[in-house]
Amino acid sequence: MPFLKNAWYAAAWADEVRDVFLTRRILDEPVLMFRRENGSVVALADRCPHRFVPLSMGRRRGDVVECIYHGLQFDGAGACVHNPHGGAPPKSARVRTFPLVEKYRALWIWMGDPPLADPSRIPDFSFLTDEAHFTTITATSRFDANYELITDNLLDLTHVSYLHAASFGPTDIARSELEVRENGTTIHCNRLCRNDLSRPPIRNALVHHEGAVDFWLDMRWDPPANLRFDIGVTPAGRPRSEGLHSMEPHLITPETAISSHYFWGDSRDYMREDPGLSKRYIELLRAVFDGEDKTLIEAQQRTMGTPDLMALGPVLLKCDGGAIRAREILSSLIAGEEEASKVR
Repeated sequence: MPFLKNAWYAAAWADEVRDVFLTRRILDEPVLMFRRENGSVVALADRCPHRFVPLSMGRRRGDVVECIYHGLQFDGAGACVHNPHGGAPPKSARVRTFPLVEKYRALWIWMGDPPLADPSRIPDFSFLTDEAHFTTITATSRFDANYELITDNLLDLTHVSYLHAASFGPTDIARSELEVRENGTTIHCNRLCRNDLSRPPIRNALVHHEGAVDFWLDMRWDPPANLRFDIGVTPAGRPRSEGLHSMEPHLITPETAISSHYFWGDSRDYMREDPGLSKRYIELLRAVFDGEDKTLIEAQQRTMGTPDLMALGPVLLKCDGGAIRAREILSSLIAGEEEASKVR
């Protein structure tokens, strides 16, 4: 299955990568990440060019990685800097490196052509580092499913009324007002639920309001699979500025065609000094994402038997509009990239 190579993918949360090795398979490529002694981050192909042993099995010698098999040493630029078997290191003894940028509490990796790796193309997740307005929690999951299935799940939130009814309470999201719009390659799927009496977690934070509420669920998708979820609630009829507000990152990175890394979190602007609330939110969201979404999407993947949903000719509903459009945009970008590689 082809992946979009010239794009930024989340490789890790920044605090996951310290002085020890962190390895992840990304776009079906083994990647080794670590921090140099000066704090900068490195991403190397996790494969020694001599006998293709994982470099992550080796040792750190300062900012150098030593292969455990025959002792070749490689620096953060992928160059072999020591050959213990005599003579200069062979010119072909190089390890592929990947641009890796630390931004918005995450490490972003570029798996395509390095000269095209412009950090300004990383979508805006600045709320993750806005400590003046938000308290943030982050976590990581792994799904045995194609990454586009997770995107579909996020761009069609009507499933919350059914799959998450026990966790979030009854909410008639399927009847909410839906706006789908495009801005270049960005998709916005925005929902507004008016005069709602249900009590999802953010609703419960309106401790002095017992009546109906309006709440919004605004999802932004940027290719290949980086989503920002803007959630808020106000007493019915009141402006958003008077309500409670939460922002969530949903960053999905293909591990293989049928497995994915899922980086998620929550940034809230209410009850910010309550560590107990942060703990409860992490527990709730993990129960929802890992216990409900993961279970269902992995079962979906097994039942499909292929990473290509559209090849199976699925029945499409009105609520699928945003997800299908995101798939079309991503498919077009991948096709354009493949065509450009043929020209070269």
